[in-house]
Amino acid sequence: MTESEYTELYTATWKKTVNLCKKLLGTEYIADADDCAQEAFIELWKKREAVTVPAEQWVNETARRKCLQVRELGQRYDQWGMPLEMEGVIQCARRLK
Repeated sequence: MTESEYTELYTATWKKTVNLCKKLLGTEYIADADDCAQEAFIELWKKREAVTVPAEQWVNETARRKCLQVRELGQRYDQWGMPLEMEGVIQCARRLK
């Protein structure tokens, strides 16, 4: 997959992928829909040489897996993979220093 093919796929399917994630995550985790979709596209780019199925299908399957992970974990994560609940604990600890 070339960079232009990737860009074309991203442009054509981004909203559709986010909507799929919103549907799979439900209202409880809707804020994570963009993250799950973005992670699927990032993973596609990293593994673009090994992908053997149609790219849109691969992105959808990967996005589904990412959404399932979020729901299975039962909590939301920030961009560094830290549970959002932990951020409050860390901020409190920093204030105590």
